[in-house]
Amino acid sequence: MWLSDGGSSLTVKDSWGLSFPEASMAMVAVSQIWTRRNKLRVGEAVAPLCLINQLASASLQEFQQSSLNPPKAPSLPKVTKWLPPPLNWVKINFDGATFSDSSSAGLEAIIQNDLGLVMATFTQQISLPTSVEMVEVLAAQDALCFAKDLGFNKIIMEGDSKIIIKALISDGISSSSFGHIVKDIKVCCNN
Repeated sequence: MWLSDGGSSLTVKDSWGLSFPEASMAMVAVSQIWTRRNKLRVGEAVAPLCLINQLASASLQEFQQSSLNPPKAPSLPKVTKWLPPPLNWVKINFDGATFSDSSSAGLEAIIQNDLGLVMATFTQQISLPTSVEMVEVLAAQDALCFAKDLGFNKIIMEGDSKIIIKALISDGISSSSFGHIVKDIKVCCNN
């Protein structure tokens, strides 16, 4: 088989005059014969020779079908690097998790200073709220109250829920089911 670039398109020919589909079928049949030979050598069960063409055809068809819709490569997770807060500030990283087997949720937070040292941590288990967003906003609220109770006033909050962060940054009033909690957090931040 040889390939030649005839100017604008690629031409596939072989020395026996087979077309590309015929040559593909021949290659798969040879592979089936070789696999059969190897199985015979080690005493494994093999299909009769009269089925080689059918097996090769099925194998080629399976390959062609999988080539039409190749699986998408999984996207790599975005790597984020923790950045410390400015001098004399603390950063609160908060998160919420749901546990459907126990109908509960977990609220977690870690407070770190500008050197990255852990100043305090917080965990709490609560009854399962109505939504994941509610879990996240409750984690933010409880983390902020915890930090204020410890006397921290210069605070940066960081969480992984884009919805909650967007609501906290927004100047508008949130009409969501957790809008009243977002309002409480904003009031607490301004005190």
